[in-house]
Amino acid sequence: MLPDGLDVLAIPSSPSFPSGHATFAMAYFGTILVLLAGNPKLTGRRRQVALTLLAVLPVLVGAARVAWGVHWPSDVAGGFLVGILAIFVAGAFFHPRNHIVD
Repeated sequence: MLPDGLDVLAIPSSPSFPSGHATFAMAYFGTILVLLAGNPKLTGRRRQVALTLLAVLPVLVGAARVAWGVHWPSDVAGGFLVGILAIFVAGAFFHPRNHIVD
């Protein structure tokens, strides 16, 4: 039940756990964040701004999904966890130090 004066902008037409938008945002921006964090050429203020922006974008996507009424906060949190798992899996496959066969 929503408080008086608050309308839902969209009615979900499919199961909402986990949030696909939150999963994608975390996996995409999180992977870029991890790659840039390890880049020695990115330093100083540019590094700080880039990493902060990449960390904030998934949070904004999650907040928007809840604000628009298409997901519960738990759906977004679940999406973030799946996205973080995707970052670890991608890192295990693509990070040069983790290759089993050289």
